[in-house]
Amino acid sequence: MNKKIYLVLLLPLFILACSSEPKQPETSLEISPKFEMPAEFQQHVGTVVVDYYAFKDALVQSDAVTAAERAEDLRTTIANVPTDTLDGSEARDVWFMVVNEINQISADISNESDVERQRELFVDLTSNIEMMVNAFGVKGISMYKQHCPMAFNDTGANWFSSERKIMNPYFGDRMLHCGTVEQTIAKSGE
Repeated sequence: MNKKIYLVLLLPLFILACSSEPKQPETSLEISPKFEMPAEFQQHVGTVVVDYYAFKDALVQSDAVTAAERAEDLRTTIANVPTDTLDGSEARDVWFMVVNEINQISADISNESDVERQRELFVDLTSNIEMMVNAFGVKGISMYKQHCPMAFNDTGANWFSSERKIMNPYFGDRMLHCGTVEQTIAKSGE
């Protein structure tokens, strides 16, 4: 009985903390990549991000098996990005540094059967996807940066989505709509 009363008292706090309404104005970020890349290369980066979305969606469903499979798909896709247009040693160095990190994190995820551990690794994967997009740009997809303030004991965590609707990969169906849209990074067709 005491647990039910406690839950009823805490429910409004969770609703307030995880409202899908932005607490601060969303920003629209015009990507000015560090390296000037051909649109074709940026479309390949977009394909990598689409595989990231598939992995994120598996976490939303709390499906560790599918998440592991999507992490492997991400590794395959990134290995097939043609790098012949990477002019200059700095662009090449940055690309391979980020790709190596994404490959290692994706391998760790694909070997992990615990969805909570996969979610922890997802934080680093998201950071590296962000570095890739900031360095090389992205074309042909929509990309929204989202944030859950309650993830990881209220330290908060970000992720990217192809849509504005919040579908939280850190809590899945426990707090599916907890989070805010922080930035619009790209819209399909731009």
